[in-house]
Amino acid sequence: MIPVKQIDTDLSLKLGDPVNDNGDGAIWDKDQRLRYISRAYGRLCRNLQKIMIERQPGWSKKIKTKVLQFVDPQANPPVLGSDGSNVDLGEGFTSIHQVYVQVRKNNASVLVKATWFDPDKYLDVVTGNSENYKPNYDNLKFYYTVMNNKLQILPKKENGYLMAMVVFRGEPEVFKLEDSIDITTDYVDLLTVMAAKEGMEDLARADKVQLYRQDYADQLKIEQIFIEKEERDEGIHT
Repeated sequence: MIPVKQIDTDLSLKLGDPVNDNGDGAIWDKDQRLRYISRAYGRLCRNLQKIMIERQPGWSKKIKTKVLQFVDPQANPPVLGSDGSNVDLGEGFTSIHQVYVQVRKNNASVLVKATWFDPDKYLDVVTGNSENYKPNYDNLKFYYTVMNNKLQILPKKENGYLMAMVVFRGEPEVFKLEDSIDITTDYVDLLTVMAAKEGMEDLARADKVQLYRQDYADQLKIEQIFIEKEERDEGIHT
């Protein structure tokens, strides 16, 4: 656990905007910096999940679960979604981790994990023209994507879906100066750089944005190389 106040001080120096006695800088006040730190922390957790998979640090696993119950479309008013389409995810579903669907099979209900596909491939998948994604209700082959914050489950089947369980990574609430962040010291610099990029984007400083973007990209690349080396040493990769 690292005190937010320590990270806030590091961020003010990284931004070149040291704080006064009230904690505000000449350009950014403390509330703005805290928002940058919070957003950067959420992004860092998501990036580590993508590059580290099972080796992701425990502190970065911000997992939440929400159950979405599909309602009979014959209800009044009707609720979209029982065929697997246009399921409104609501707030906080910017980073879905897993989706399970509950469907009918042999007069019983079963819970099956769905496979993610990129929304750019939606038309190919839904029309059956995809080489890699072949939705099949009877064989329990389910896929999902998200478009305009709407969960789309394939294959479409009228009244075919009973429930979806969405496991997602929620965004952290805005930190307070008196808080402590669940993070290890070896990732603090990366967090600070990402937060500084947020500030420079608001200031429209393209040169600084590029500088900080390259900095954290380089740090993530080093992390990825280190993980791959560990996996080779353990015989995971050949």
